[in-house]
Amino acid sequence: MSASSNPIPAAEPTRLVGTAWDEDGNDVAQSVLTGQNMKVRALCLTTPDAVVPILFVPGIMGTRLKVIGRDKGAAWYPPDTKWEELVLGLKYLVRTAADRQRLLNPDTTEVDEDGPASPDDTSKILLALAPGKTDDERIKWRGWGQLHEDSYSRILSLLETSMAMIFDPASQGKVLTAHWKELVMDRQDAAKLGAQKPFVPLEEEHLRDAAELLYPVHAVGYNWLQSNSDSAERLAAEIERITAYYRSKGKHCEQVILVTHSMGGLVARACAQLPGMDQRILGVVHGVMPAIGAPATYKRIRAGFEGIAQVVLGRNAADCTAVMANAPGPLELLPTPQYKTWTNRGEQHWLRASYRAIGQSGMPEELESFLGEGDPYANIYLNNTPDWWKLVREDLIDPAGKEDRERAEREGKVGFRRIRLR
Repeated sequence: MSASSNPIPAAEPTRLVGTAWDEDGNDVAQSVLTGQNMKVRALCLTTPDAVVPILFVPGIMGTRLKVIGRDKGAAWYPPDTKWEELVLGLKYLVRTAADRQRLLNPDTTEVDEDGPASPDDTSKILLALAPGKTDDERIKWRGWGQLHEDSYSRILSLLETSMAMIFDPASQGKVLTAHWKELVMDRQDAAKLGAQKPFVPLEEEHLRDAAELLYPVHAVGYNWLQSNSDSAERLAAEIERITAYYRSKGKHCEQVILVTHSMGGLVARACAQLPGMDQRILGVVHGVMPAIGAPATYKRIRAGFEGIAQVVLGRNAADCTAVMANAPGPLELLPTPQYKTWTNRGEQHWLRASYRAIGQSGMPEELESFLGEGDPYANIYLNNTPDWWKLVREDLIDPAGKEDRERAEREGKVGFRRIRLR
């Protein structure tokens, strides 16, 4: 957004007024008249004709999930407060591995769009641009309620305000905001940024050109229990829906920028490979993308989750295997053959056991044994031998099916007895 053409002295205090669009995409802003003794001026931002939406794609477990069907309830609503953590813990205290398998089923769950979202005050004003009669409706349309609020609300607000006001609007676009100056312009050190290619610092003129576009921030959640390829299809559909809306308002909007966190990077990568999507995605900014897998996935399947996630997803191998062995998304996070770790012996396999043994000197020594070296799919993930470090114990994969079979057997025996009694 840019400041309106009506000059406002930079020294005078201002308050931001939300700008909306009418049916034809014209800017509309409403304020109130005040007496001359009120020195705070209303500042309205006009919107450019070119729009590049920013779509934030969260990490695994960052999207709220509900059971498919009206009022079927929560599948994964991560808590935002200590009280919610306590309530959730008590609720799931007696749930079995079979209960978790039934609840967190990729085929019976979907993204929940009605979660809480608390933009900061400036972001809430900027969100007036979205369709809807209330703040909640506009926030929902932007998708912010799909994400875990405590994890992502602040980054969404930061993106919204930062990209809307690269230059201080009260200065008529002449002065770079302190935020951009401190966090971007003053930190352009190739070594500190870890640049591995020739580094060309940004100039203020580059930012001035960028400020001529509108960057509304959307959140796009996905069912992280499903395959990343399924989630990529959802992301592609959202790209088309979102850009079509801005075009319907007479704006030029063909491409988006994706900002990802963790597993969201895998979803974005899969989306970019879909037909035509390479022309729709202007750029991708990845945050800690597990490009070649994450060993923590192995650890969680074998030993359970940490923190509040263990309450719903599982606190041990039995709970976690029941969920994750039946969910393609988490399994796609397992380390690929390209994943290596560095030790004092050079590049080695990532899975190893440390132990103490009597060395050649006759004294105890810390030793390491590398497990499942070679192809992890054959040697770890699909390992069906008695090796204690294999990924999955087959007897833990389908506790719900086991319960159903045992119940059917019991009911069958009861039915047989009733027939004989008659």
